[in-house]
Amino acid sequence: MTENQAISFLACPYQFYETSTECWKEEVQTIINKIVDSYDQLSKSEKTYYQALKIISVHWSQLDRKLFESKSEYLLVSAKVIDQLLSLLVSEMGELPFFNNETKCLESIESKVDEGVVLKKILLEVDEPLLITYWNIAEKYCYRTNGNSPNQFEVIDVLNAKRYVRFPTRVDKQLMS
Repeated sequence: MTENQAISFLACPYQFYETSTECWKEEVQTIINKIVDSYDQLSKSEKTYYQALKIISVHWSQLDRKLFESKSEYLLVSAKVIDQLLSLLVSEMGELPFFNNETKCLESIESKVDEGVVLKKILLEVDEPLLITYWNIAEKYCYRTNGNSPNQFEVIDVLNAKRYVRFPTRVDKQLMS
């Protein structure tokens, strides 16, 4: 896998992973990434519930409803994703970087190697094969581009309100070198 393919996969795995019948997942993931990036650019004092809601509203309104099979599917996905994003952004955004801008996150790995780095990524929906593939590609990408691997990866599934955590072992890190 090339570096550009790895970056594309890490930003939105559904373009590689999902069937064309659920192409809305790729679009929703793109919107999620834009929301997180926009909120991340705010200063700490600007990171409020109101600002999070405002950013979500601006980006979510760009989502094409015709991608969904029905209005009820669109409304259900919207309700779940918006609720989880609001909760995550307001409660966690100031703490750790989200793995949306891979280059920016890698710079933070470089500067925080001794402190122990945690990388978080918000994904729309995750199943076990996707999760394992995502972790492996993220770890290899981090190691290839920076020579280090984070001490912890978190993947947050906003559609199902689940959090998955992986701690790369010393053996995993040795296999990378």
